[in-house]
Amino acid sequence: MKGGLLLVLILAFSFCLYTQEGGQDMSPEEEAWMSYMQPGAEHAMLAKMVGEWKVETKMWMDPMGEPEFSEGKSVNEMILGGRYLLQTHSGAITMGMPMEGVGIDAYDNVKKKYISLWMDNFGTGVAYAEGEWDEEAGGIVCWGTMTDPMTGSDLEYKMVITHHDEDHSQMDMYMVMGDEEIKSMEMHYKRVK
Repeated sequence: MKGGLLLVLILAFSFCLYTQEGGQDMSPEEEAWMSYMQPGAEHAMLAKMVGEWKVETKMWMDPMGEPEFSEGKSVNEMILGGRYLLQTHSGAITMGMPMEGVGIDAYDNVKKKYISLWMDNFGTGVAYAEGEWDEEAGGIVCWGTMTDPMTGSDLEYKMVITHHDEDHSQMDMYMVMGDEEIKSMEMHYKRVK
């Protein structure tokens, strides 16, 4: 089934390229596909994170306690023709373990939403979030879920990504408990030159 869908998508893409290069008018379906697959300004914003970054992380296991501090690095690249940002993280020992993680950030041209996927060696699940640019926050605000290993249910979280300048970015994460947002993580990115 997946192979058949992939073949249909490849044929649709090939036909769109053929009709575009041949100067032929495209159908509404072809135009929709071309619009969907074209990287835009939002993808260029994601590309600002390309490169190697030193990462300083504060993590709160107890919101009333002192945060645990760790350092690491993130190596980021745009993949699949500038459509997705692939982040590969490695960090110092956290909770007695070295941290490794992979993230993929995207912008869906149809949904008009940023999408974030995160996987690391602290679990076997995938954290998934969607969001939009928020003028008041000065960055991308995403809402998502991850698995709570204690209950097996989903934990809700909020993530705010801000780019202070070309060499400094920040990600803040909040656990959402009803109407309350409790800060659980703060990551500061500094570009390695």
